[in-house]
Amino acid sequence: MVGYLASLIIYGMGCVISAMPGEVANIPSIGFPSAVVAQELMEHNEVSINTYGTDLEFKKNLLAEIQAYVDAVSVTSTTPKVKGSVVNGGGQNEKAQFSLIFYDTEFSEIELEALSSKAGSTEDSINEFLCESLTYADIGGSKISLESSPATAKGSIENGEAVCEGYANAFSVLAEYAGIKSVKVRGYTGDIPHVVNVIDGGFVVDVTWNDKSENRYFMVPLSEYCEMTGFVPIVDYETAFFLKYGIV
Repeated sequence: MVGYLASLIIYGMGCVISAMPGEVANIPSIGFPSAVVAQELMEHNEVSINTYGTDLEFKKNLLAEIQAYVDAVSVTSTTPKVKGSVVNGGGQNEKAQFSLIFYDTEFSEIELEALSSKAGSTEDSINEFLCESLTYADIGGSKISLESSPATAKGSIENGEAVCEGYANAFSVLAEYAGIKSVKVRGYTGDIPHVVNVIDGGFVVDVTWNDKSENRYFMVPLSEYCEMTGFVPIVDYETAFFLKYGIV
């Protein structure tokens, strides 16, 4: 999919970006064009690309990758949702249109300051605070949406229950407030979706599993973490770091 997408033209609000192979816009030497779409989307809240000749499976995978990169760099309590639609389906001017939906579930500055005073300002203290404050939410196989309480940082902390998205969002919000550079990396363990936090330097903090394993998955190199758990990322963390901080 990445190889095909690299030859598409991406239309932002008032701009056109040609993302040709080797010329991935604004992301030097990193060939993940789905991240380019996410970058434009986060800057303009709306973007479309020409998808003539692609099938439904391609479009679904594309939407999932764009959502994963938006999630990777977001520092909000609730991950913004990427909404996708197709216009002029089947025609040469077919376009996939994407837009962002934001949710009003943020912490106030006073709330963040109070939480930070409890969580501390290091990776270790934040991980420990969340492990002590949260338990894994038993959802009984139900599908969780991005705005569901256990998937948001605020809902998780207020109710004391979280799924992996809630653990990761909570860590991301507190880490960002403490000045710690990190991104969220989505992926799969087998056929089960999962998300972890990755600190600058490529070290994983998996608060979800640390909550059950006495910090076995704290500050583990990403490659080693993948070998340990069978986790397969769908986000390139270096690309995500570049999008968020301008560094690789």
